[in-house]
Amino acid sequence: MAMIFQDPMTSLNPYLTVERQMTEVLEFHKGLDRASARAASVRMLDAVRIPEAARRIGMYPHEFSGGMRQRVMIAMALLCEPEVLIADEPTTALDVTVQAQMLALLRDLQRDFGTAIVLITHDLGVVAGLCDQVIVMYGGRVMEQGSAQQLFKSAAHPYTLGLLQAVPRLDRDDESLLAIPGAPPNMARLPKGCPFSERCRFADARCHDVLAPLQAMTGARHHLRACHREVAIVQAMPSLEASSG
Repeated sequence: MAMIFQDPMTSLNPYLTVERQMTEVLEFHKGLDRASARAASVRMLDAVRIPEAARRIGMYPHEFSGGMRQRVMIAMALLCEPEVLIADEPTTALDVTVQAQMLALLRDLQRDFGTAIVLITHDLGVVAGLCDQVIVMYGGRVMEQGSAQQLFKSAAHPYTLGLLQAVPRLDRDDESLLAIPGAPPNMARLPKGCPFSERCRFADARCHDVLAPLQAMTGARHHLRACHREVAIVQAMPSLEASSG
């Protein structure tokens, strides 16, 4: 298992070259000598599409752009060929063009290395473009779970619906940006019932007092949600028909 952190500038050591930080991984975990570790590191930098990898491996992190630093982090995470790669907001600090390149890179690496990727993100566009299965969490609890297609096409939890509603869309008649009212709960004093109940327009007394179990939707065994309300709430908000575009 390996991890890509959100901010590569605070994850990479500014006092060490990229070469030293990468070769250390292979020397420590795989017992390679310095020359073999350097050669393997250059090959991995080539795999994540860093140009002139053999020359740039001797540079320091501040000599790379934000997108290149993120590529270095991905290369370091893949050096030991992990079965699971955890990516914590890997595109947050990147502009839209570099973000698209990074997502394409992750897709290619997943295909080429056969690595499962656990992506942590609040960007629904990233979810639509990269993920197969999705878990929507709020207040540390799972609100809804299913395939990306299921959640974008027929989201059934009020929080998921609120997230989709908040995404700016070109097909809306007005120019308003919609938001979920209220604020996230205090994690030290979570509500007795559903953690989203204080912000949910459909919440009733039962929602405030009893935490709904995560259960399969009727007719969709792999689509789960934790909500007391009937699925009819989807029809109550027709503007939330999801789009991955």
